[in-house]
Amino acid sequence: MRQLAFGALAALALMVAPTSAGAASGIVRAQATLPPGPYLFGEQITADVDVLVNTKLVDPQTVRVETRFFPYQPLAAPRRTETVDGSVADVRFRYVLACVSLECLTGSKLERKVQFTPARIRYRDRRQHVWKRTVNWPAIREISRVGNDQIRPATASQARFALPSEPLLQLPASVVAPSPSYRLSPLLLALVLAGLAAGVLVATFFVARPVLALARRGRGSAAPELSPLEQAIAAVEEAARRQAGGAEHREALALLARELRRAHLLDLVHSTRKLAWSEQAPSAAASRGLLAEVRAAARSVS
Repeated sequence: MRQLAFGALAALALMVAPTSAGAASGIVRAQATLPPGPYLFGEQITADVDVLVNTKLVDPQTVRVETRFFPYQPLAAPRRTETVDGSVADVRFRYVLACVSLECLTGSKLERKVQFTPARIRYRDRRQHVWKRTVNWPAIREISRVGNDQIRPATASQARFALPSEPLLQLPASVVAPSPSYRLSPLLLALVLAGLAAGVLVATFFVARPVLALARRGRGSAAPELSPLEQAIAAVEEAARRQAGGAEHREALALLARELRRAHLLDLVHSTRKLAWSEQAPSAAASRGLLAEVRAAARSVS
């Protein structure tokens, strides 16, 4: 429907173009459209500037629009569209506006009229001459979400004597919140999150199972704690391996003699002390022979 109307308008504009000053500069028609409202505080408004140009005289890409909407503010950059029909192009600039500042309040009035400053159009013709044109915006009406001061009780006494059925504040506009909308169904989102949580648990189980098995295996294969006698035997072996006959070797043998006494293996205490403190340095072979006797005696006792 819009394309048919645009085609008819373009044909009519071209018919009258030779006699109009706008067509002489390349502009066939320029119009600013804005629904009159009424609008509530914070409500969005869509405003359009349509510029019909003769493409034989003007390059549509050079068309620019400068406008202000105080006290309203654009919510995004204007959207520019271009529709071409023969030698006429419709260049549209669409603005989405809203006003949430104190300047948009109606004060003590229930409604007020807002008039925007004219929009300025700039463009170049095929000869690179710069042209300017202005178009006026229609006025819009704003209404308050709350009533004026006459509707409110002025004092606490007036509020106390008012009938219970009368509200303290009458609202000319509905303040009921619209039904919530969701980009994704809450039920579907809950199912997806539950599935992801289950997947994480399963993945954690498979990742942690080898680690737990390794930990159990490590605890099961850990060497049992050595008794004091076994620790003394190990100390003698280590000292003999590092330096047989040295001071550490003799001290380890002396420690072994004390542990043999505590273990009531008295037959080996004398021979161990003798080897530890003999004039000749104890050899590794002598230590091995002594330790073999100690182990045999310990097994027989246990």
